[in-house]
Amino acid sequence: MRSSVLALALVSTALPVHAQWSADPNVNLAISDRTSEQVNAKLAADGLGGTWISWFDHASGNYDVYVQHVDAYGVETFPHNGLLVSAATQNSSLTDWDLLCDSTGACVVTFADARAGSDLDVYAYRIDQAGTFLWGPNGVTLSNNADFEPAPRVCELSDGNFLFVWMRSPSVGDNTIRMQKVDPAGNPLFAAEGLPITTAAGEDPGFADVVPADAGSYIVQWVRNIASFSSPRHIHARKFDGNGAPLWPALVPVFDAVAVPIAYWPIVQPDGAGGAFFCWHKSQLNVYDCHVQHLDANGVELFPHNGVPVANVANQWELEPSLAQVGNGEVVVAFNRRNSGQSQWGVGVQKLDASGAPLWGAAGVDLAPFDGINESFERCVHDGQGGAIVLWFEQPNAIPGTRIRAQRVDASGAVLWTSGGIEACSNLSSKDDLEVVTDLPGYVRAGWWDLRLDAGNVYAQNLFVNGALGSAAPGDAYCAGDGLDPNVTTPCPCANTGAPGRGCASSFNALGAAITASGFTALDDVQLVADGLNATGNAIFFMGDAEDPAGLVFGDGLRCATGTLVRLRTQPIAGGASTYPDSTTTVTLSQRSGVAVGSGAIRHYLVYYRNAAAAFCPPATFNATNGFRVTW
Repeated sequence: MRSSVLALALVSTALPVHAQWSADPNVNLAISDRTSEQVNAKLAADGLGGTWISWFDHASGNYDVYVQHVDAYGVETFPHNGLLVSAATQNSSLTDWDLLCDSTGACVVTFADARAGSDLDVYAYRIDQAGTFLWGPNGVTLSNNADFEPAPRVCELSDGNFLFVWMRSPSVGDNTIRMQKVDPAGNPLFAAEGLPITTAAGEDPGFADVVPADAGSYIVQWVRNIASFSSPRHIHARKFDGNGAPLWPALVPVFDAVAVPIAYWPIVQPDGAGGAFFCWHKSQLNVYDCHVQHLDANGVELFPHNGVPVANVANQWELEPSLAQVGNGEVVVAFNRRNSGQSQWGVGVQKLDASGAPLWGAAGVDLAPFDGINESFERCVHDGQGGAIVLWFEQPNAIPGTRIRAQRVDASGAVLWTSGGIEACSNLSSKDDLEVVTDLPGYVRAGWWDLRLDAGNVYAQNLFVNGALGSAAPGDAYCAGDGLDPNVTTPCPCANTGAPGRGCASSFNALGAAITASGFTALDDVQLVADGLNATGNAIFFMGDAEDPAGLVFGDGLRCATGTLVRLRTQPIAGGASTYPDSTTTVTLSQRSGVAVGSGAIRHYLVYYRNAAAAFCPPATFNATNGFRVTW
């Protein structure tokens, strides 16, 4: 629990002093803003609300690899502009690469570079949050030959080892997909250069990806043949055991109706039960559609062969899907709507049940209207309550630049935030490579490449389940004694109206006292903070399980919390402020409130305090803050 000294600092700034996330969508958090360009950012959630971010940085004249870690409050772990991972020679044309956060909180980053020749070989690094290079300063060499090997991917297996896949393209002969397993100490466990995946002769597979399965096994996805524009670019998958031996007797043709678009990378996600979800878009007869398939642990298709479409709207394309698993075998898919002339766009979303049936109608739900405003880069994550939060790029008409919008849809398909979405980034500049992660329920972080300053920098922004940005309080204030809230029909007792958002005025403070909170419900570190109190004395923190938004006269103020009232604790006041819990408290606020974190229960809090100058508002001698509700 934070110290009382820190708690007082929180009061003086109205936001936690350790907060770095911006509450201003026009500002955002600069992760790397050095001169020249920083590009191709990747994000990985650390499981505790923090985020690993990695990128290529051209400030040196070479595309060096950097990483940064920020905690749940946006505080940087390493010096600003990141920790240098590798300055090895890199080609000017970058290929895709990968980043993950492992079960210990360390990151693993894998990429191809030209340190051993311009053909590109594959390397991997593992770095903990102390900045220690766990696999040595030069990482682990996964390949070293004369073949072209771009775009590696990595996953952590259930046994704590790491599995890497990549495409190997020789100058003569067929492509192969390669697999290498590395233990936590950085020792390769398969043969040098990795094990090949056997595919049909004469085919050049590519765009490989890998996800963990059960008992140390894993599932690899790839595109069947990328040799030419007319190649059968079908989606194939196969499951392997921890030794690299196939568990499925044959590869599974996840999609083989037509070719997926050229240079397209399908989506694969582990389902947590030994199988995987797959998602992609395809073009058939000049119509784009998005599809989803679910394979169980044995490779059996749980949806019809070639997957189920997520939407069906006449004279409209659906493409660029993003998939989020929301529990009970259900998924939400966000996608781009577009007309064939690519002059109209929209953002749609669909929920599929465990059988693949659409739950939100044949067309899905609109998050952005189908009109002449260009939307792209839809990214979808679960909201922790059976719904989803979706972010996307929006390019306004006749205005240069791109902004980022976000919208939340609940488990029933109801759109919850303002029409058209809130602005997660208002700064109108060129943007690319939107990446989005989540780990704590309803807490999202996004990162992207941004040209607001120079050739391109990396920016990031967090977003709460209520649509707030920055180090927002884990709830919201209500029932203030400022005379402005139309729901508050009870005036302050003797016309002692306070300032906006605060309680009724007192003899100590003409603005009135206020209660807010800091922290995260999912981290169970929520702390109530009251300011504007008398200089010394005691404050009493109260909680109710219901609210009276109209207000009830309570001493010289209004009491907004009602229902079953609980006196939480009497806390000392210092400098006109008081906090609960503090360093002397043995339980967290959720424990004292009698709820489990993430339960969805709502509690209402307020503070009352002595107002000794009775003549100020006779006959009472105490006053209260506004109300504050927290959804646990």
